[in-house]
Amino acid sequence: MGEDLAQDSAEITASKGKTEDIKVNVYGLLTVAAALGQLPFSYPSPPSTQPTLTGRPTLTERIPAVVIQHAILLLLKMGMDMSVGEDLHETIEASLSTLLQSLDDTAHTSLISLLTQILPEKHIQVTLLSRLPIQPIRVAQFRQNLAKSFLAIPLSPPSALIECLRSQPPFTLVNRDISNEDVRQLRYATQIYEVAFGWFPAEQNGLTKEVIREFKGMNKRILDERASSIARTETKDVIQRVWMTMEHTLTTTHETTHAIEQFWG
Repeated sequence: MGEDLAQDSAEITASKGKTEDIKVNVYGLLTVAAALGQLPFSYPSPPSTQPTLTGRPTLTERIPAVVIQHAILLLLKMGMDMSVGEDLHETIEASLSTLLQSLDDTAHTSLISLLTQILPEKHIQVTLLSRLPIQPIRVAQFRQNLAKSFLAIPLSPPSALIECLRSQPPFTLVNRDISNEDVRQLRYATQIYEVAFGWFPAEQNGLTKEVIREFKGMNKRILDERASSIARTETKDVIQRVWMTMEHTLTTTHETTHAIEQFWG
């Protein structure tokens, strides 16, 4: 089974007017998802000198990392398939959370690089990010780092986040005559940026305020008198939601800190 997952190159060709191929594909992926709980017992465990907290071999000790990575890719494809119902997304998300948490940092970096390479279109990147789990914290960091990779933002320093808005397209393409295509790309990039930015503690409020100013400036520069362009209207709505969410975060952080200070006297 490990070889099948790691080396499977089979293609499914759908015929016009027929749905059998798609159904087979979905059922096959469902089988993979259902089998995840049994996979650890399907592989021989290599000798380990480091005991685990539970006394049992960990997922990565039982399954080669390349197999876990391939299973993650299959689940992501399944989650992004329009023929898959919403009722399955919770199962997919739970499986992805378990598998992503089991991989080490090197495997995370490799997977991020692969996803960035094979998914160049921003609208697809937005869909992928919406399908990824947001907990536990290590999985949330993977999602955030993936969003940064999509926008070519270095993981550090934090100032790279503001430099992206000031120097990289499509953020730098905002003007009075921005095209519909550019404004759509800006909407997708803003949604990805929101994930990439994440949440910063109170000591980073200065960075958050700078980002808010940049988005407010973009919003003003996009002219949309009387909603003459649906693409512009939708993009302005997304930008406004993002900077308003950040402003709310600043307010909430301030109120929480103030309350704690009062409590401790």
